[in-house]
Amino acid sequence: MKNKITCRPCKEQNNWEIEDQTGKVLDTNTIYPTAPQNDVEGSKKVLINLIKKYQPDLVLMDMNMPERDGLQGIMEIAKLDLGTKVLALSGYDDADLIYRAMKVGACGYVLKTMVSAQLIHALDEVASGKVYLPPVLTS
Repeated sequence: MKNKITCRPCKEQNNWEIEDQTGKVLDTNTIYPTAPQNDVEGSKKVLINLIKKYQPDLVLMDMNMPERDGLQGIMEIAKLDLGTKVLALSGYDDADLIYRAMKVGACGYVLKTMVSAQLIHALDEVASGKVYLPPVLTS
């Protein structure tokens, strides 16, 4: 494993709080200081800069973010050619979206309705180099 970072919603600031493997909360403003909220290009630069800096093994990419395109995020991560795997996360079991996510570089696709044990299993599968699709989508 390269570096472990944890992201969680930070409701007070209406954005994400990012923590590194030592437990230190990272300030995204030091990574890309001019990314105002609801700025798609700025948000994309923050994402790319975080991935370049920490080179995570795996990214869980929400496909349905407001004002952001998960497919574009997957393509941007793939362009970096760092070997970072992407697991697409969505509330929709839309066959076309699944196909497009996998085509642009996702290594798997999970639903937001999955129980935590299934999500952990999916993360483990993708991290170990396998492709993951939940059984509900493959039956």
